[in-house]
Formats: sequence, structure tokens, C-alpha cells
Amino acid sequence: MHTQTNDKTAEFELELYKSLRTESSSALAAIPGLWLQKFVLVGATLGFVFAGGIKPAVASAEQLGILLVPILSILIDCRILEQTLHARFISQFIGREYQNPRVLAAWESALWNLRARSYGSIRTALSSVVTAIPTAGLLVMASTFMHHLLWGAAAGTVYIGAAVLATISLHQRSRAHAATATSDVT
Repeated sequence: MHTQTNDKTAEFELELYKSLRTESSSALAAIPGLWLQKFVLVGATLGFVFAGGIKPAVASAEQLGILLVPILSILIDCRILEQTLHARFISQFIGREYQNPRVLAAWESALWNLRARSYGSIRTALSSVVTAIPTAGLLVMASTFMHHLLWGAAAGTVYIGAAVLATISLHQRSRAHAATATSDVT
């Protein structure tokens, strides 16, 4: 009877693992679609600007439209962050809870490598900066059309800085969490 219980537990754990990996893959697979939305938004904005645009009857409606573009880009950035964090949380759970076979925990650790100067941390930093730069550009572009280039440049710089600081903060928390989880297991 004990063997049957262990077999059922192992079967349940395997199915849970498969489900978690599928969910993680789905979260990461959504990111290219979000990037496509962002590029369409940027491309449409540039096309609109260079084609002369449609002039609304009220100047404030034009300004509102221009301001909405970087705001929509920020929302897409937030969605990209959400999908990435979701996949990362699943990966951390798998790495913490699935110690056997060791290769599962080892892969999850390698995937989001939490060492200070690892390829994983470099990849994470690059992803954050590359995601923030188009939005910063849209902030600058929107402020230029509203005759406030300095504010736009400042907002874009702050946005990129905030993305970098958020990445560093999340990375440090993940490293601390991983260290705590490792000490709990040992």
C-alpha cells in the first residue's frame, strides 16, 4: 500500500511539474506578441507623425492622443513584466520543490541564473533596458510635440533608470530568496 501511495504522489508531482512548465512556457510565449503590439504602436505613431496626422478640432484632443501613446507603451511594459515574473515565480517554485531528480532544480537555477555576474542576470538587464528604451523614446517624442522636450528627456531617462533599478531590486530579492530556499532545503 505504501508503494502505491508513493507512486500516486510521484505521478501527481510529475503532472504538476508538466503543468507548471506548460504555464511558464505560455507566459513567456505571450511576450513576443506584446512586443509586436509595442512595435505596431511605435510604428503607427511614427507613421502618423510623418504623414502629417489628422488634425482634431480641439488642440487638447490632439495632446491627449499624443500623451496616450507612451501611456499605452508603459502598460504594455507592465504586461511584459507581469508575464516574465509569472514565469520566473513558476521556475523558482519548481527549483525549490522539485529536488529530485536534481536536474530539474539545476535547470531552473540555470534558466534564471541568480549569480551576480551571470549570463542570466545580463540577459535580464538587457531585456529590461531594451523594453524601456522604446517607451522612453515615445515619452521624448510626445513631449517634443507638446513643446516640452526637456520634460520628455527627463521622463525618458527616469523611466529607463526606474527599469534598471527595478531589475536590480528584483534580481537581488530573487538571489536572497534562492539563498534562503537553499538553506531551508539543506
